[in-house]
Amino acid sequence: MKKKRMKGILIIFVLAMMVMSGSIAYAKKDKEVKEEFDIANQEYLARLYLQYEKYDQAIEIYKNIMAKSPVPREVREAQFVIAYIYTLQGKYDQAATIYQKFIEEKEGPYQKIKEARKKYEKALKAYQEAMKESPEKRPEITPMPHIPMVPEGEMPLEEVGKDLTRVRFALAKIYETQGKYDLALEAYQKILKEAFLETRAPGIYPAIPLEMVRRPMESLPSSGEILISIAKIYEIQKDYDKAIETYKRIIATKNIQEREIAIAQFFLAGVYELKGKSKEAAAIYKGIIETAEKSKDFDVKKLATIAQGKIDEMKTKK
Repeated sequence: MKKKRMKGILIIFVLAMMVMSGSIAYAKKDKEVKEEFDIANQEYLARLYLQYEKYDQAIEIYKNIMAKSPVPREVREAQFVIAYIYTLQGKYDQAATIYQKFIEEKEGPYQKIKEARKKYEKALKAYQEAMKESPEKRPEITPMPHIPMVPEGEMPLEEVGKDLTRVRFALAKIYETQGKYDLALEAYQKILKEAFLETRAPGIYPAIPLEMVRRPMESLPSSGEILISIAKIYEIQKDYDKAIETYKRIIATKNIQEREIAIAQFFLAGVYELKGKSKEAAAIYKGIIETAEKSKDFDVKKLATIAQGKIDEMKTKK
């Protein structure tokens, strides 16, 4: 009788513990869901503040997200948005500090793993070639050991590379706005070297560097955009020969989008005008107009209209 009673007590105890552990697990899960929901609500409110130019309130919320979110990507995006807001406020040094800190933290591990991957791919290629030459016996060649695909246990190598590209692009635009053209050129050249670039061309590029600082961090720049930025700096520095060389490089590149080529042509014609080469400029403007007749791109057609105005203006000056 006592044994049956003891057995019953044990069963009740075990069931009670199962219910309690289940409740704790549910409460823990419920807390995580609430935290995720809270962060999502905070982000929505921050974007609302940003939309209505309540920048200080938006910054406070993004700082709170950085402090509470367990997701590295959310923390990083909040950090980038804060820097973006600083550029809107004209606080370029504060924005640059955030971007520079990110580069300092990520560049070392990124390059280290990138080099390790290159060695791995080289060893693997040699191994595969040896296998083709001696298929009957396995060559005494082995690929390198496992290479970590995630720097610092956070994100895939490509994602870190893309983030570095976005950050360098934003930083380069800040340098342009501050008149630090050599630093801007250095950042642009680094972006081209890493080659994490958008293949789709954005719309017409604003002439004012500040407007380009306001480009959303979500998107990658294209190679055409980077080269146009570099050429525009050469123009500002009155190094017209380098500007011409860069614009011609854009026009000659096969994977550059039609609108980017038209933009490069338009700016190239402008440089020729600055050098007093009106005939060369007029020929390029006419080329843009001819391209626009066959094009469906709105930006190309818009540039053609402006180019026609330039031609008309040149005729009145004769």
